Amino acid sequence: VLDFGEEEGFPYSIMELVTGQTLDQYLRRKGIITDRLALQVVAHLCTALAVAHDAGIVHRDLKPANLFVCLDRDGTAYGTKVLDFGVALSLRQSDGTMGLTQSGAVVGTPRYMAPEQIRGHKVDARTDQFAMGLILYGMLTGRLPYDAAVYEALVVEIATVTPPSPRVFVSDLPEGLAEVVLKA
Repeated sequence: VLDFGEEEGFPYSIMELVTGQTLDQYLRRKGIITDRLALQVVAHLCTALAVAHDAGIVHRDLKPANLFVCLDRDGTAYGTKVLDFGVALSLRQSDGTMGLTQSGAVVGTPRYMAPEQIRGHKVDARTDQFAMGLILYGMLTGRLPYDAAVYEALVVEIATVTPPSPRVFVSDLPEGLAEVVLKA
């Protein structure tokens, strides 16, 4: 949002006009994408998250449907925008210091939740980092590491199972890239 206000009794907001589609839509159309494009998307995501985290904000619901791939006229991706801060949480306390979220609140999309988030424990910037790792995993392999179909089984899987290397699904993926994905 670039500006907002009220003019002659009518509220308005001015937002950037971008052309493209959500990462979810893009992946459905393209399938597995190149390492280069996946890293470009993640680089933009990391930049946006760094700004949010420096401001004390945790997104808590990062997923491909909340990332917008900007496309130029010939369909080439040139940037990524983070959307929907609707469940974002400020970590700034009333005294201006940084804190952690309260325990007990489970907010977000289960397939992209970090173990501490899915358990209802305190979350911080690392929660978004975990989701970013899952997004990168999905872009590179065409699947997520946790695939339980039932919510309860998914929760157990995320909270207790170490994901397999993305190289299990894409054998020619560079080892260093696979390590980065697993570290996230």
